[in-house]
Amino acid sequence: MAILVHPTSLSLLPPSSSSSRPPTPLPLPLPSRFPRSSPRSAATPGGHTFIWSASGTTLWEYDPRGRRVGELSVPSPVVHVSPFERGVAVASTGDVRIFRRASRASGAGARRSEKSTPRWTLAHTLGIGGVTALGAGGGVLLVCAEQVSAFAIDSGTRMDLPLFEALLPVRVLAVDAGQNQDEGLAFLLPSTTGLVRVTATGVTAIPLPLTAVDVAVAGDCVAAVGREMLALVPAGLDADADTEFEPKLVALGHEAAGVAFLDPHTVAVWTTEGTVLLVDVASRLVTHTPHTRVLAIHPASSSASAVAQRQRAPEAHVLQVLTERTNVAHAPNVSGSDATVPKEKKVGFKRAVSAPDPPSAASTARIRTNPHAHANAQSAHAHAQDPDLTTSTAAPTPLSHRTLDPQTVQDCPSDHSPSDHSPSDRSTSDRSISERGPPGPGWDAVDDLRREIGNLQLDMLRMGRALKNEIRAAVAPLVDELRASREMVAAQQAEIERLRRGY
Repeated sequence: MAILVHPTSLSLLPPSSSSSRPPTPLPLPLPSRFPRSSPRSAATPGGHTFIWSASGTTLWEYDPRGRRVGELSVPSPVVHVSPFERGVAVASTGDVRIFRRASRASGAGARRSEKSTPRWTLAHTLGIGGVTALGAGGGVLLVCAEQVSAFAIDSGTRMDLPLFEALLPVRVLAVDAGQNQDEGLAFLLPSTTGLVRVTATGVTAIPLPLTAVDVAVAGDCVAAVGREMLALVPAGLDADADTEFEPKLVALGHEAAGVAFLDPHTVAVWTTEGTVLLVDVASRLVTHTPHTRVLAIHPASSSASAVAQRQRAPEAHVLQVLTERTNVAHAPNVSGSDATVPKEKKVGFKRAVSAPDPPSAASTARIRTNPHAHANAQSAHAHAQDPDLTTSTAAPTPLSHRTLDPQTVQDCPSDHSPSDHSPSDRSTSDRSISERGPPGPGWDAVDDLRREIGNLQLDMLRMGRALKNEIRAAVAPLVDELRASREMVAAQQAEIERLRRGY
């Protein structure tokens, strides 16, 4: 699963399936307030993507499923962005701001105060301008300007870096976000001979026969692209300082613009033409994809993709509940009396109320002490309702003379014998009707959806009323003008008639 950035839109690339056909990306529109310029983007290892424009002051956040979940505004135009797991670092024209996600309470109170609670809190402000690259990982923020500086994200204090030689100005930076905060910083920078790897334990040079324009890290593998070449280094940031690196080169045939790991075994390279190439790490086989006009690719981690797949299940359950028809016969019953009700009599009613019987019908169905009432009771019982549908006893009135709703009352066939309903069956069915369990967990989501639909309907009504008022205000001058024209025409006709008569 990955988010593709296009010049005028975004798209969500689903995980590849076992079929030979490539997955079709789902289009995602840009925010309506997004400036008319190509979007820039950055992503966290968990799959959250931030987009912004070159001259804008607002960032929009998307989750791994392509939903816009928040936005962040800064006073100055955004230059570079480096998100991390618990926040985001934003480099503007004159400073660098570190924002943290605001902690939210869980439960119904959190949903009520969600709109009033700020999503981001400003943690630190660094007075550094002219930033050319920015990277955050392992509890460290790396700021590349006239020189390379490191700051602790928690405290905002400057950290000491080992001596290393990098190619200034630094425009390419790769940070191993998988490093723990206790293990210190770990990042890759371009150098005159290829790449330089800087960790808390030392500096190691990685020779490459190309000038890297983008670098990506996944586990123990490093991928770097430059011009029409891709270099795969099997040992990454976790390797020892004395490790000898032997890069494997792959000819792409197109000038590369960026690189990213879709998974530990597949590398995605997007070109300056906007096409996407997939390279297998083991076989180094290059595969062309139908994706076009791609500016960047931000894949989600395997854990984030798994979470996104699990989160689809409640929504599917809600849609199934919303689209389920329970007013038809032979629908699955949710009551606990399915084992005692005959199979051909099951219906999908969750609650049914029988129509009130006329007084004469009620008097004929009441149990009497005379011996002739036993036969009448058996005849009435043969035409009685299913215990799952009603708790009253119907009279032996012909069905053609009734005016009951067929969706709420459904009679049983007359050829059923009285032995089909024993006293234990009736007691079990009555008990299942009166002792309904609490609604399942999906009903909360259904209530939320109904509430949102109601709010949308109110908004549509308000919009319709406002539109009518605007139309009425726009047409009012024309109505006055037409009225004046009619009066003028009437006056002219009267004058013509007077002149014709000669007085």
